[in-house]
Amino acid sequence: MISETNNHTSQSVIELDPSEGDVYAWGKTARIKAEPAFLAIYNASKKDLVAVDLASSYPHFRQIMVGQHNQRMQTEARKMTGAFLNAFQEVRKNKIPIVSTFDRDTFVNLLRKIGPRKSLGRELLSAPLYQILVDPPSEDQRNVESVSNFLFERFMNSDEIIDIVVEPEGSRQGDKGNWIYLQPKKVEKKYPDVEEKTLSQVFQEILGDRTPEFLRVVAEYFASQLIKSEGLRRVTFLSFDIMPFNQIVNDAKGGFPQKMQDTLFFKSAQDGERHITGDVLYLPFASNSVDFFTSFEGWPFYAMSFKMDGNIEIARQIADQLVPGGKAVFFGWTMDQNTQYTIEILRQVVKEWGKLGLIVERESQTKNEIRSLMTDREFVLSDRSPLFKQSGIITTLTLSKPLSVEVA
Repeated sequence: MISETNNHTSQSVIELDPSEGDVYAWGKTARIKAEPAFLAIYNASKKDLVAVDLASSYPHFRQIMVGQHNQRMQTEARKMTGAFLNAFQEVRKNKIPIVSTFDRDTFVNLLRKIGPRKSLGRELLSAPLYQILVDPPSEDQRNVESVSNFLFERFMNSDEIIDIVVEPEGSRQGDKGNWIYLQPKKVEKKYPDVEEKTLSQVFQEILGDRTPEFLRVVAEYFASQLIKSEGLRRVTFLSFDIMPFNQIVNDAKGGFPQKMQDTLFFKSAQDGERHITGDVLYLPFASNSVDFFTSFEGWPFYAMSFKMDGNIEIARQIADQLVPGGKAVFFGWTMDQNTQYTIEILRQVVKEWGKLGLIVERESQTKNEIRSLMTDREFVLSDRSPLFKQSGIITTLTLSKPLSVEVA
């Protein structure tokens, strides 16, 4: 149970029940600090993207970014479905030629099946679009023919929709401190009373033998839209930490509250395939291969461990491995209250980035300003954070690599 004597923007006396866990993790605050920079990259590019969270510990932040991206792709799939329905109804403009061959009753019955927002037909139509947006084919398969074949097979055979799970259990969408988890769900589990289990079965009663012909046209329509808009690109979120991943997971199970451990969100963070174990002194990425680096409570708290030469080497690797147009966000990059030694290290790191042609921006806030962004759990556990044991202004540093780098 959480109890506090004052609001979040004042000096509060807060107690955390030991049963609620004693591990702090940056959640909403980290997203607010990092997401604008990531979206700037995402919106400016049409290529595949790689994002790496350094010194991640339990990859809580990585999963937040995955979840946010998935929600954006769900929104995009719904927009595409809505655009298709608009085109479907514009028979006179012949945007979907097969529609003009249907009689009025067939047209109306089809529209009833896929028109309503919450209808099974519309959800089954949207799900394959979401799946290909989240997990697109390789670049050599991103053409109308290949994408059309993929979608046609999914439209004919898929028996899953994308289910929205609001966590933790008992919370509602829009409540403070909850999160949305999207997962495939069998049709019969959400609609136990319906006879149709796939999109082709939804249309079978209306179209009969013409069902595959219609779904082939629908697949070609969406494929052409995806290729035309360059909407298919893979976004890979990775976590990176020196600790063995099984140790990170075990520590998290011993420190996070049980209510959080029971969530799909928490369990999904245990995906070790998207985690890299390694030393930040030897980042394993190729030159110009990472679009977005983040680190929360990385610098300056390990600055002393690596001394001056080690910190400069890390800075050089990040500069080298960022793609032109890439960014990095470090929270908090606070120079005001550190020792003179670490202040000098950080100054030299920034100076090195300047020599390498990178742009450095700072945003400074007080503790209370940052705390006002937090959910209850972040707020309670922030006092356990090394960052919040310091006094004074906390600075977020954003690093940008120009498309054309001029080395000083």
